[in-house]
Amino acid sequence: MVATVPGHVRAITQLALTPDGKTLSTYSGDHIARWDLTTGKELRRFRRDAYPGQALLSSQGNAVAGWWNVPGYIHVWDLRTGKVVGSVVVPRDKIAVGVSPAVALSGDGKTVAVHHQCKEVLAYDVATGREIAHLKKPRDRFDFPPAPFRPGWQARALFTPGSEAIVTHTFPTRALVFWELGGSPGRLNLGAAQDRHLVSSFTFSRDGRYLALTGEGGTRVVELLTGKLLARIAHSDDPSVRQRRSEFSGFVPSFAALSPDGTFLAAGSKEVRVWDLLTGKEVAKFAGHLDEVTSLLFSPDGKRLISGSADTTALIWDIEELLRREKARGAWAARAREDLWAALAGEPMPAAKAMSRLTGDPKQAVALLAEKLRPTAGPNEKQFRQWVKALGSADFAARQSAAAELEKAGVAALAVLEEALAKKPDLETARSARMIADKIALALPISGPELIRGRRALQLLEQLATPEARALLEAIARGGCNLPLARQANESLARLRRKP
Repeated sequence: MVATVPGHVRAITQLALTPDGKTLSTYSGDHIARWDLTTGKELRRFRRDAYPGQALLSSQGNAVAGWWNVPGYIHVWDLRTGKVVGSVVVPRDKIAVGVSPAVALSGDGKTVAVHHQCKEVLAYDVATGREIAHLKKPRDRFDFPPAPFRPGWQARALFTPGSEAIVTHTFPTRALVFWELGGSPGRLNLGAAQDRHLVSSFTFSRDGRYLALTGEGGTRVVELLTGKLLARIAHSDDPSVRQRRSEFSGFVPSFAALSPDGTFLAAGSKEVRVWDLLTGKEVAKFAGHLDEVTSLLFSPDGKRLISGSADTTALIWDIEELLRREKARGAWAARAREDLWAALAGEPMPAAKAMSRLTGDPKQAVALLAEKLRPTAGPNEKQFRQWVKALGSADFAARQSAAAELEKAGVAALAVLEEALAKKPDLETARSARMIADKIALALPISGPELIRGRRALQLLEQLATPEARALLEAIARGGCNLPLARQANESLARLRRKP
């Protein structure tokens, strides 16, 4: 343990860190506090009477949303200044009487989502208060066994790390539902995670690759790309614990958290335990809290683990040496190149081990991916825009030629076509651009080993984030790749640009 965060008089139920990992926000029933982790000093405190009945910290720790038990108004404050930056009014007919809707706040604090009556999701722009999405049909729904209602249980909504989707967990079915808000299309299949065990909470890895489902029977970690199980951590089978808390078996995790790359899992009861998901072994146990752990969070660089507790404190644990020691076992040699490349197309566990080993030598990893993905020079965005402009030409032959070139370019031209459509061009250009974009989208493979390997390769490049990795992402984003990965590469680059 490297530090203790004092000052609260109730359980700390929420933790949030700024992307640079230097500022921590803690939430309890009495107030919200903001801390400088470099000096240990409290920077700002929001008293309980300064915000409504319920509050939610943004995952990036710079904003908080507050609302009454049945929200008609949702206000959002900037935690750095203490000022209200926006308010949202939810129509009365969108709120079920006597039921508190699930509210989600995007990581950057710019979007609020409300899941009402267990049927639809409304998304609002915080700055303007305007509705920006009304989602009536979920992308995916995963039903888990229904359970009797217990006092204190609340519906929950959560943005995915990139804010491309909203995930809701509702009563009475306790289904886990994914609502598409933006980003790449595609379906998710959590078949491997759907079993007889009740899910009580869920969380994502910071890079969005993995989803941890915690509850009865332990914690299951699912790779979102494939929907397949990466690991299952069955907590201790101590019968005395099982008798005290019959909803769970063994060690009772109040909350779980995934390391930024999803390879380590932390779960807390009165103590905090850490597992290496690639080996399934428990690698650390931290004791220090006097009561149940009520929140857990890894720092963005994965070097620290923060636990909040019902004992009113937050403890900061230094795990840098632990993770370095465990990851050192995954170092790889050049002769293993082909085996690692093959593993990226396989099941989640071999692929995760290969990605962990590849991160041990970023230079070799990027060289391997550049060789295998073979990005080549193709038409640039300027040329694509000229062809899109020609779709509205009065010259029939010019329109036909431009359409043929765009279709030939395939996925590489998709981003420019969608950009043009968003600007609401003339009718002829819009008709042709939509037809070509739809044709390209329909031709994209939904799954398959090669596509899965390519997408994992891009996840690895985003994780490495070296100048060489970014250059390769840019080359793939231009469409010079033997796999339809340009859109994902563009999304990876956009996320990297938003990082501090």
